[in-house]
This record gives sequence, structure tokens and C-alpha cells, in this order.
Amino acid sequence: MKALVVSLALVFLSGSFADAQSDANHDPAVLITLWTHEYENCRGQSDPDDPRGPAACAAMGVYDEQLRSIGWCYGKLGQVMAQMSWHKCGPDSLEFGNRIPEQFLGVWMIEGSDTSSCKQQDWKGDADSDPSIYLFEPSKITGHEYGCLLSSVRPDVNLSGSVIAQFKCGGEGEDWQETQRLSIHKVLGKKLLIQITKFSNMTEQHGQQNAPIPLPMNMRRESIELYQQCVP
Repeated sequence: MKALVVSLALVFLSGSFADAQSDANHDPAVLITLWTHEYENCRGQSDPDDPRGPAACAAMGVYDEQLRSIGWCYGKLGQVMAQMSWHKCGPDSLEFGNRIPEQFLGVWMIEGSDTSSCKQQDWKGDADSDPSIYLFEPSKITGHEYGCLLSSVRPDVNLSGSVIAQFKCGGEGEDWQETQRLSIHKVLGKKLLIQITKFSNMTEQHGQQNAPIPLPMNMRRESIELYQQCVP
């Protein structure tokens, strides 16, 4: 049934939005109107077997890419989701700024680790820190013998306050890409970070060249990590 829904969604998508694409061309006002329409349809469709939901989400993604390709951004640094809108990219634009938002920065420890709490000084660098400790900086994430450089970041339109970030990562002779959905939640007075990660494009270093290799089994599905913030 799921495959049928996806197939029908593609039929809807190819038929309903090819004409709209040509009409929109590179007019941001038209693209924003189309994006808003598909956004409402994408979020408002509650029946998982209705192909109109996946079709609207796919169409919204295409309009999103078209707007970004002509220099438009969604959201500004420091804004909450309700304040965000499309605008010509500037120095304070979330995409243009290309930095992880402030609320995600700092030292974090994976929940369920051997210790129940941590401090910022527990981060001792990528070689000497405990494997459960990570440092989130504006343009990178670093862990024990592991690092990710930020490629892009944008608001997650499906979850207020969260972002979707693209990273180029590496460690122990291998490189790969990560798409992370980051969100913050407060539970019993504790600030928690939820990180949902999808992995792709793994390569292994061979001298001066990188050769593609299959993802290991533990990276073939989305991973979910829960972190607590380390106190000063």
C-alpha cells in the first residue's frame, strides 16, 4: 500500500506541478505563493494513504529549492518558527548565516552514559574527551576522533524550533555525509537535545583518493540520539 501511495503521489506531482513550475519561472512572489499552498497541504493531510499528502510535500521541497537557488531564505537567526518567513537573503538570514543556531551550541553528553551529569570542562578535545561528550559549535560538531563540518542549515517546517542541517563528516579513515534534524526539549527542568541523523555517501581513504564503500549496518537506518546539556 505504501508503494502504491508513493507511486500515485508521483503521478499527482508530475501532472499538477509541471505547469506551475514553468509559470513560476524565477518570480519569488509566485514561488512563495505556490510553496505556501503546498506547505498547508503537506501539513494538513492526516490520511497516510492519501497520495495528495506526499505529493504536496514533494512539491513544497521543489519550490523550496527554487527559492533558495535565486537567493531567497526562510527564517532569520534568533527567530522562532512563528516569526519566520521568506525574504531576500541577508547577513542575518538562517541560510545565509550558515551556522547552527545558538540554542544548540555548547557541550552535550549522550543520555544514558555512565555518568548522570556533565560539565563544560569535560570536553577535553577530540582525542581526550569521553566518547559520550560532544562539542557543538556554529559551524561544526566534534566528538571523540570524529568531526562534522556544517554545509547548510534550514528551519524544519514540520516542527517548530527545529532545524535540518547538512554535514560533511569524518573519522578513523572514513568520510560520509549526515543530514541531522536537531530540536530542543525541556524535561523535568533539564534541557535535552534530540538528534535524528540519516547517513549517506561513505568513502574510505586510500592514499590520496577516497573510494566509495557501503554504509555499515548501524548507519543504514536513521539514528536517534538524546543529549543532556553540560553545565558551566
